[in-house]
Amino acid sequence: GKQLCQSTPCRREVPLGTHQVQMRLKAHALKSQEVSFSSGQTLNWILEPTFGRLSVRSSPSGVSVTVGGELRGKTPLEGLVLEEGSHRVVVGDACHEPEAREVTLTRGAAHELTLSLSARPAGLRVSAVDSRGDVLDAEVRVDGRSLGKSGETYTVPVCAREVSVTAKGYSPWVAALNLRERETRSLVASLASEASKVPTSKVLHRFVAIEPGTFMMGSPMSELGRLLGEGPVREVRITRPFIMQMTEVTQAQWFDVMGNEPAANEDCGATCPVEQVNWWDALAYANALSRQEGLAECYDLSGCWGRPGDGVHGCFNVKVNAPGGDPTRCAGYRLPTEAEWEYAARAGGRGAMTNNLAAKAWFSGNAGGSTRPVATKLANPWGLYDMQGNVWEWVWDWKGNYAAQPKSDPHGPTLGAGRVFRGCGSEWASFKAVCRVAFRNAFVPLHRGATLGFRLVKSGAQRARRVQPTDGGWHGGKGRNLRGARVGTATILEQLGVSDESGPFREEEMSADGLGEGELGAMSLGEALSAVAPSERPHVRISSSRVSGALAASSVKETLDAHARDFRGCMDAAGATRPLGAGKAFLALKVGAEGDVRESVLSESTFGHPELEACVDRVAKQMRFKGSTKGASKVSFSLRFAPH
Repeated sequence: GKQLCQSTPCRREVPLGTHQVQMRLKAHALKSQEVSFSSGQTLNWILEPTFGRLSVRSSPSGVSVTVGGELRGKTPLEGLVLEEGSHRVVVGDACHEPEAREVTLTRGAAHELTLSLSARPAGLRVSAVDSRGDVLDAEVRVDGRSLGKSGETYTVPVCAREVSVTAKGYSPWVAALNLRERETRSLVASLASEASKVPTSKVLHRFVAIEPGTFMMGSPMSELGRLLGEGPVREVRITRPFIMQMTEVTQAQWFDVMGNEPAANEDCGATCPVEQVNWWDALAYANALSRQEGLAECYDLSGCWGRPGDGVHGCFNVKVNAPGGDPTRCAGYRLPTEAEWEYAARAGGRGAMTNNLAAKAWFSGNAGGSTRPVATKLANPWGLYDMQGNVWEWVWDWKGNYAAQPKSDPHGPTLGAGRVFRGCGSEWASFKAVCRVAFRNAFVPLHRGATLGFRLVKSGAQRARRVQPTDGGWHGGKGRNLRGARVGTATILEQLGVSDESGPFREEEMSADGLGEGELGAMSLGEALSAVAPSERPHVRISSSRVSGALAASSVKETLDAHARDFRGCMDAAGATRPLGAGKAFLALKVGAEGDVRESVLSESTFGHPELEACVDRVAKQMRFKGSTKGASKVSFSLRFAPH
C-alpha cells in the first residue's frame, strides 16, 4: 500500500521477500501482482490500454468536431484519445450541415472517420441590368465558381463570401454576400458599359425612393475601429417615405443652380462632387432648388452674409418651415437627417459594411487623394452611389449622444458643438476604419473642406391628378409623353410636396383601344409604381390593349405560361433595386368582349423600379397567340400590384 514512485522509470530499495505490487496509469488497466523480490531484481511490465485513438477528417477541412457534445477541435483531427466504448461524433458548423456518426472504439485500436460535408444552403437570385434598366444576359459567379446565367435562382453555400457578374462589353460587378440559411436573397447587378464609364446626366440628376422602415443605428462595442459617440446601438424607425439623390451634388449641378464654382478640385470635372461648401451653403442650395421647382423652401435663413459658395457665406440662424420644426415634414428639398442618411446607406445591411470597399467607394486606398466623378463605383442595394466615399456629406443634425431607447424619425438635439457629416472622403486620412457606415463626426457649420460636400433629400407624399389627352398622345407632368391612343382620361401619378389632404389611392385603370399588332398603349408603369407608396393605395393597375388576330381556346394560358418566367424576371430585378413594399404582382390577359380574364400570380416580391414598365413592354411585345376560326379578338394586358 506504500507508494514508491510517481512515474516510471523508477529505482527503489525494497525488503527482500514477497510483496503485492500495483502499477497505475491513466486510460490503462490497473496491474496488480505478488512479486518475490531477490537482490538486483528488475520489473518490466506492459500495461494494457483502456482507450482507442480516433482520427477525423472531412472534405472540406477546418470544420468543428464534437465528441459527446464536447468540442475537440477542427478537422483534420489526428489521434484523439478516447475511452473504449461508443462515442457520438458530430462534424459540422455554421457553414456546413452536421454529419453525426456513432463510433465504437476498442482497447488499443486506432479508428479513422472520413466525412464528406454539405454546405448549409441559401438561395441567391441575381438579375443583371444596364444603366437604362434593360435586362442583360450575364454570367454569375460565387467565390469564383460559375453558377450560370443571371435571372435564375441558385442554391449556394450560406457562407459564400462574394458574387460577381460579368457580361461582354460591361465592367464586372462585384458585391459581398451576407446570406441566411434556407432564405433566398435577390440582387440586381447594375453593370456599367465599358464604352462609357462616366454616367450620363440622367443618372446624375435622379433620385431614389426610400420607403419607411426600421433599422439598428450605430455601432456595437465589438466593431473594429469603433469610436466614442457611435453608440449605443438603438432601434430607429423611419416613418415617412423620402427621396434621396442618387449621387452627391455635382459641380455642374451647383453651377446650374447657384451660378458659381466653389470646388477646389475643378480639374476633376463637372461630374465630380462639389466641395468647399459649408453647412449654410448646403441649406441655401436646397432652398434655391426648391424655388426652381415651385416647392416651398424648407429653411428660413436669417442674418446671412456673403454669397453661397463664395468662401465667406454664413448665417446666424435657421428656422425649419414645417410643423414642430421637424425637417422630415418639409415640402421642399433639404439635407437628410443623420438617421435617414444611415438608413439609406445601410440599405438593409448591418455591421461596418467595409467589405469590398474598393469596389463601391473612393477612399484613401484608391482615390489618390482627390475626388473622382460620381457614380463610377458600385451603387448600394438601394441604388445610391458613393455613400461611403468620394466626399464627406453634411447632414441636418447637431452632434449629440445617441439615446438608448428606440426612436422614430429623430433629427438630433436642438444645440451642439457642430453639425454632423457622414460617409467618407477621398483624402489620405479617409482610411477603411473611418469609412464604416456608423462613423460620424462634426464641424462648425461655417467649416469648408476639399472633400466635404452633400446630397439632398425630399420628403415624399404622392397624389394623383387627371389630365385630358391631346393630339400628340398622353401628356402630363414636365412634358413626359405617356404612350397610347387618344381615349378617355389618364391618371398620372406624380411626386408632389407633403399634403395632409392626400388620401388613399383607389384602383385606377387606363386602356387604349384599336392598337396594332405588337403595340402597347399604357401610361408609364414605372412612373406609376415608383410614385405611389404601398401604404397609400390598395392597388395600382395599368392596362393596355392590342389586336392580335384570332385566338385558339387554350392559346392565352399557353402563352402566359411560356412568358411567366420573363415577367417574373422583370419584377425580381426591379424589386431588388428599389423596393416599395411587400406584396404580390399579378399578370392578367383579357380576351374578347366577354372579358374572360386569366390571372396568374407571378411573384411575391417588392418592386418600384422606374424601368420596370420597359422590361414588361419588351416581354409583352413578344407574346404571340395561336389562331382559331372565330375571327379577331382583343387581348388586354394588365399588371397589378397588391401590397400586403
